[in-house]
Amino acid sequence: MKSHGLAYVNIPVDKTALSANQIGDLEAAMRDEEAPFLLNCATGARAALLLSLSKAKKHGWTAEQAFAEAKRMGFDLTTSADFSAFVPRTIG
Repeated sequence: MKSHGLAYVNIPVDKTALSANQIGDLEAAMRDEEAPFLLNCATGARAALLLSLSKAKKHGWTAEQAFAEAKRMGFDLTTSADFSAFVPRTIG
């Protein structure tokens, strides 16, 4: 993929085993590679989760603001019990 100007970074995310380390992995990948970025997963929800939490960390957002950011991307993370518990626990 590098020959086409693309880099690939895999950050495995299992919604039943979420970790704050995954947010750090995303931030490191975005710091170490040139923009633009395409975040992808089967439904997009896990990608939206990590990106929303990364933005929350950067801007000092509350859990509600992180949920709202994901919703702006088209994902209602509150419909998942795993995501609903993880977001406030991660933000503090």
